Amino acid sequence: MNALKKLLITLLAISMLCAPLAACKKDGNAETPSTEPEQTEEREEGFEPVVLCDTKTSYYRIVRPNSTLPPVTDAATKIMDYPNSQGVRNMTFKWTNDKNAATDAEILVGFTNRPESLAVLQSINHDDFAIRTQNGKIVIAAHTPERLTDAVDYFCSKLLQVRTNDQGQKEIVYLGDYTYTGSVQYLFNKQDELKSYSIVYPKGSEKMKKSAELFQKNTKEIYGVELPVVDDTTAESACEILIGDVNRHLAKEYFGKAEAKQPFVCMTVVKEKKILFASQNEDLFDFLVANFCKKYMIPQYSFLIHAPASLEEIGDSFSFSESTALAEGADLRVMSFNILCELFNELAVIEGRQIPVIAPIFTYKPDILGMQEVSDAWYPELEALFGDLYAFADSKDKNGDANFTPLVYNTQTLTLLEHGVEPLPVVGNGHRTMSWGYFERKSDGVRFVAINTHLNPGDKDSDMSERVVQAGEMAKLVLSMQKKYQCPVITTGDYNSRLSEAPIKTYMENSGMLDACQSAKVVNRSIKTTHELFTQSHRGPGEAIDHVFASSDVELLFYNVLIDQCLAPSSDHNPIYVDVKLKK
Repeated sequence: MNALKKLLITLLAISMLCAPLAACKKDGNAETPSTEPEQTEEREEGFEPVVLCDTKTSYYRIVRPNSTLPPVTDAATKIMDYPNSQGVRNMTFKWTNDKNAATDAEILVGFTNRPESLAVLQSINHDDFAIRTQNGKIVIAAHTPERLTDAVDYFCSKLLQVRTNDQGQKEIVYLGDYTYTGSVQYLFNKQDELKSYSIVYPKGSEKMKKSAELFQKNTKEIYGVELPVVDDTTAESACEILIGDVNRHLAKEYFGKAEAKQPFVCMTVVKEKKILFASQNEDLFDFLVANFCKKYMIPQYSFLIHAPASLEEIGDSFSFSESTALAEGADLRVMSFNILCELFNELAVIEGRQIPVIAPIFTYKPDILGMQEVSDAWYPELEALFGDLYAFADSKDKNGDANFTPLVYNTQTLTLLEHGVEPLPVVGNGHRTMSWGYFERKSDGVRFVAINTHLNPGDKDSDMSERVVQAGEMAKLVLSMQKKYQCPVITTGDYNSRLSEAPIKTYMENSGMLDACQSAKVVNRSIKTTHELFTQSHRGPGEAIDHVFASSDVELLFYNVLIDQCLAPSSDHNPIYVDVKLKK
């Protein structure tokens, strides 16, 4: 997998999460509102109108950046359509992109590679736009796509005019320059330049240093500016980008907040000419930095980071549309999630998927989680993110290899008493096990068994027959656990089989287990649980191949398949969860 593809996937994952991040709390305007600008600067006195084209010749040609970004192409198109919009059908503008050589008479739309575009952009702040003659060219410049749209609207409605010349010909003339001064304040402007900043990380933290270097790498690649990376023993300066709990007053202020003490809360703050990234979890900082760069570094429009002067984003880095509350009467939550092993799909690189994978777990906080397709490479990533909140019952199988079907438990609510990993027969083409754990709930001492599995895939009759055999083995394990521990049993897994198919029927008939999708008191959403990576499933009931089963001494209260858009880059499976009440 080459680096570009990894970057693309990372940015895709981040793009599914960046909107939820700001949903919790936000001050300042991350986006510039597109409003009808009031004239704040009169056109130059004595400006002699410039003829742009007539019915015979286009004296000026429109030049846009070599980009297909809709705001830029739409802006250029609006100017090209101006003659037609005025009812002058035998007059056209020539146009090109900035890959072609410059000429003397050009209308530069957006951030072109012409020096005139940069010169005008450097003269205005982030919420401004300018329409200005520069070296014989007409420059239409703005730092944001919204303001570029405003600029072109103003150019066409106020600064262009169709008139008849002395020879009786129709011609379009440019009436004069105009600059709009906006009200939104931005961190970076013509006074506070990016190059004056340094990136500060806590001394001794290699992870924080790498996150600082990620910010440095992005600014160098995007803007050609290499910011110095320093530790927090250096003297404080006015313009800094702070990574983590550094020795700076702004960091101390925000790390002291109650929200910051939660294990999975993220903060992005812009204040006092500084940017602060804050979280208790060091593994989130690459995500925070990459997310910020994705949202605010838009070099297609500007040479500066598009960050407001005042911003406070405090959230858990993801947000789901449905309630996370435990169902009424329930006292335990169970989840099953196949996270798509990177060994089975070349697009499923781990980089960039860690946060989307962990998001439903930390949001819905199951007590028991059955995971599938967890490779050797996934374990350190998940363990770092789990911290002290979750633990694996067994990360290795009996052969000492990675247990691809681990059982995960919430260490705050459960105590693991006994555990093990049993192989499935007819191994076939993957790592197939049955991971089990015998648990005691800390709140009341109630005990239960949980088992997690992943049956063979495949559409052939032989594949189905193998799954039937494996389902029979799962049923035997359930019965043996009930006999040994005399307690409720819950099973999770990717069974690669629908409810109507033989493996599920075999399992239920031989074990006496109930499928939550059929038997829960409330079924919130019953849909197909598999889909292509980067999409979400919406097909109807009975299509799920991921299941949660329970013995009859477990009251099944609520069943749900999660389909929130922030899950699209996580896996080719949707997580499912079930709220239950353990009968004492």
